[in-house]
Amino acid sequence: MFDKAKIDELTSNLKQFVKTNIKLAKLEATERATTIAPNVIALSIIALVLYLVLLFLSIGLSLYLSELLESTYGGFLIMGGFYLLVGIIFILGRKKILRNPIRDLIIKSIFRNY
Repeated sequence: MFDKAKIDELTSNLKQFVKTNIKLAKLEATERATTIAPNVIALSIIALVLYLVLLFLSIGLSLYLSELLESTYGGFLIMGGFYLLVGIIFILGRKKILRNPIRDLIIKSIFRNY
């Protein structure tokens, strides 16, 4: 009823199909990784530069406020309070402000071509 040669051929074809699908999955994963990695590196460099700009602007504004208030520490305390407020806002709204947009950005970059 069953032809041994046809079953062997079917088994061989099935093994080849699975191997081909595994190779395809590896190639697709490599393509996605090579697309995402440069973006992550570029965004990291941009974030570092923006962080340094923010740092120096904050120091400058703190010194300016200290001079206006005629207090050595006043400007730095005001800037520290401002960043504390910003930090609290980020902590309270981390899902809406940070987690969801970052997750969506990652998903869009992974499935851009699909």
